[in-house]
Amino acid sequence: MLALVPSGALAHEWLYAPPNADDADSYSQVTTWAQWPECVVGREQSPINIVTAHAAVAPRILDDSIDIKWPIRTVTPKNNKHGFQIHEQSPEHYTGDQEETGLPKGYTILRNERYNFYQANFHTPSENTIDGKSFAMEAHFLHQLDDEEFMTKSSVGTAWPKKKDGQGTLVGSFEHLAVLSVMFELSSMCNPLLDEFWDLFPPDGSKTAYARKSVEVDLSKLIEPLLPGGYYHWDGSLTTPPCTEGVDWNLFKAPLPVCQRQVDTLKSALGRTQKGVTVNNRVVQPIDDRVVTQTSSGTIWRPLAALSFALSVMVVGLVFALFILCRKLHKLQKAGTASPIVWRQRTKKAAADAAETPVKAVNDLSAPTEAAMDLEKNEAALEAEAEAARKKAAAAVAE
Repeated sequence: MLALVPSGALAHEWLYAPPNADDADSYSQVTTWAQWPECVVGREQSPINIVTAHAAVAPRILDDSIDIKWPIRTVTPKNNKHGFQIHEQSPEHYTGDQEETGLPKGYTILRNERYNFYQANFHTPSENTIDGKSFAMEAHFLHQLDDEEFMTKSSVGTAWPKKKDGQGTLVGSFEHLAVLSVMFELSSMCNPLLDEFWDLFPPDGSKTAYARKSVEVDLSKLIEPLLPGGYYHWDGSLTTPPCTEGVDWNLFKAPLPVCQRQVDTLKSALGRTQKGVTVNNRVVQPIDDRVVTQTSSGTIWRPLAALSFALSVMVVGLVFALFILCRKLHKLQKAGTASPIVWRQRTKKAAADAAETPVKAVNDLSAPTEAAMDLEKNEAALEAEAEAARKKAAAAVAE
């Protein structure tokens, strides 16, 4: 993501790689970016490599949390020497001669907060990677928070603050930035939306920054098809000096197609303004202790999560069923191992009823009991009482 600052603010030349290189070089970037401390010692730097298996699913926070509101605008494509760019970095829309029109470029509702859309820029190859995979190209759509605490309406009545009015503390700064990032995967089919303005970028930014003609573009068409596929989220930084941290990154999971011709157009332009260097990607930075989160949509873990939930329900059901079964078995066991006192009462009742049903009484009394066998101390007493009952039953029969 290109950090566009006033002319002269970044007077020191910074490089992606040594002359005529076709790959980004870490040493060149560290040595030529060292005057901006965050580029070297920052602990929340971008880009990063996203390990999808480690990305935490956060559906309540991230699902259905992006709403694009970008109107169709007439733009003048720009070659800023480090890449292709659409729009200037401000909330105002610019016409072909770079005059403010007072028209907003649109905004994005990101997790219930409004961010004003500023500009878009393109990198080859991609700066971020997914599971170590680099893509042919990556686009960054830069936004800045629209918060009443920081921003107020300008005195000229537009919906945006103007620095010349002394109002608004965010515009012109690198605070409260957010990026919507899109990957482009190499395809045999060229991207028709890019072709609407791609060939207008000046081939040599050192000679001409702005295209000779303007064109109407609807950049939202690049984003809206990607929304159902979900995205990754993390806290990062600008990917160019001054590498300011605190940038809210949102990378869509689904890529868009781009053909080799379109990639080569950007590479050729970069080579002319970067001493033969045909790339404009910063090398991947350590993630340190940051956590990457992701939407539930578009993740390979969603079916596994559903299966895990179903198995959990089944386990809970089995445990409950076993609990009920154990309770019933305990009751049955308790009934079969009653105390000797209970069996004494049962024996007396059987003896009392022996006169009416002597056969039944004898059968009841002759039935072995588990309690009598288990309780040796009471065995003799139980046998004596049983013998007395038999004698009484025999006397009753004799009478």
